[in-house]
Amino acid sequence: MSRVTEHRVIYAGIVAALIALLVWGVASFRQHQQSDAAMARAQQLTSELRAADLPAPNQSTIARVLGTKGGLVCSTSGSDAARGLLKLSLFVNAGSPGARPVVVSSAFLRGGELIIKTYCPEQLESYQRFLSQLRYADTVYIG
Repeated sequence: MSRVTEHRVIYAGIVAALIALLVWGVASFRQHQQSDAAMARAQQLTSELRAADLPAPNQSTIARVLGTKGGLVCSTSGSDAARGLLKLSLFVNAGSPGARPVVVSSAFLRGGELIIKTYCPEQLESYQRFLSQLRYADTVYIG
């Protein structure tokens, strides 16, 4: 290989590395913007939860779990499987023979409603129709 060819290979490698660094910088900048948006949504949800007298997890936890689009809550809230799992979670399971239905607190359901209202409001009406079919109780939360 001639000296000129070696120099071209070196220059091409340097240019490729600079382009890779540029792509990485743009991608990390966009991730930072997304994390800011996720924190803003988390702050909004936290204030909604506190206004409803419900406990609110740490905002960074909310942002990490729900992101900017509501995570699994919004992606599955309209599915029959997710609604079936929600109904199943409304049971106290003491093993299969000891499983028994309970009347769940309306506060538990209100928290899910606030998540959907904040992250995917287009699904709120469908979720409220689902809630209207359930039986729940107004209980006192001590926490």
